[in-house]
Amino acid sequence: MFGQFYTMLADVLVAPKRTPALAVCCIDIDNFSALNSDFGMAMGDQVLHELEARLGRFLGPSDFMARSAGDQFYLCLDVSDKKPIFRQLKEQIEIPFRLGEHICSLTASIGIALVTSQQKSPDRAIRNALHACITVKNNGGGRYEIFDDEGLLIQHNKSALLREITAALSDNQFQLFLQPKVNLADGRLAGFEALIRWYHPERGIISPLNFLPVIAHTDTEILVGHFVLDQGIELLKLLRTLDCNVSLSLNISPRQITDALFRRQIEQYATQYPQLIRQLCLEILESDSFDNLQLIQDYLRAYQACGISLSLDDFGTGFASLNNLMKLPLNEVKIDRNFIQDINTNSVHQIVVRHIVELSAALELSTVAEGIETAAEYMTVKKLGVQLAQGYYFERPFPSSELSTWLAEHSSSLIR
Repeated sequence: MFGQFYTMLADVLVAPKRTPALAVCCIDIDNFSALNSDFGMAMGDQVLHELEARLGRFLGPSDFMARSAGDQFYLCLDVSDKKPIFRQLKEQIEIPFRLGEHICSLTASIGIALVTSQQKSPDRAIRNALHACITVKNNGGGRYEIFDDEGLLIQHNKSALLREITAALSDNQFQLFLQPKVNLADGRLAGFEALIRWYHPERGIISPLNFLPVIAHTDTEILVGHFVLDQGIELLKLLRTLDCNVSLSLNISPRQITDALFRRQIEQYATQYPQLIRQLCLEILESDSFDNLQLIQDYLRAYQACGISLSLDDFGTGFASLNNLMKLPLNEVKIDRNFIQDINTNSVHQIVVRHIVELSAALELSTVAEGIETAAEYMTVKKLGVQLAQGYYFERPFPSSELSTWLAEHSSSLIR
């Protein structure tokens, strides 16, 4: 099994049209010997087989995996999307298993090697993932660790990288990319989602996967949030001058939500640009942890009072989905792409999406389908009643500096 994985990885890394961002993951189950001791090796084997099947269902169409030895797995994932796929992978492993009359929960040490288009060595990618996995295991397990494409363990170099990111903000090395959101009723542009990219002077464009996990829960995360908001307001000004009054969505973390300076910045913009602010939408990741739900509720209501719309991103990926939907003041729900990518072959996902649409309608929330890549997916989500959609089928993200040109070339329907 692992030999086949190695061969497939080697082929992918030298393929002329490979995806621009791959991740090789090494997963080692924590304290698996204790499970064997408590329930017996037959039950332990059953858990591993069920976990292997679960991981197989988690894979995308171009992903692949292998079980290496015992309780260790290797995955190769396409991570060109911005979604929190590593958090979702961790959550999949931690979903409880039923063993006869017993319920058991697993945690895992997950090592991740991010592999850029310049890297061609399967040995290096696997070695980096294994190194990161061992580091996690030696520090107690139950989480994931990421190597960047140069084999530097991100968490171990966090201080240096944080300084570099702060300097990059001052040097204008960050730029927003825009992905259109389409109205499924008429195929026309409904808005854009802004996605941050880092233009490194030596390494080229760096994916958010390589730096957003590093800045999480730090002051640098707040600085990046201020940058994104400032750039978002400038883009809304440009859209207004181009007579294109559509929405602009910005991603925001729980730490940014409850930052007093960020709130003041929002309120200042609301006073200065009351019409523009009504075109702004803040997207909150459903899979993020809301440690102080009451405080977040208060801040979100303050943002809504300024005229801002609020969206719950990646809905359905976390364990507290309905709780968040019922308790957070929201205007929009974004259905996670995991429910979309096989929606034409998975009847359960169709049922889930239909119920999300019905529940959202009852709560007077609009719905957005993420990750639409084919005409069949577009037709299905439209039939199920989803109102808006985004994905490669309509348009890939493009640099915000090209907005004027893009609008001039896309004045009609975005649906083919």
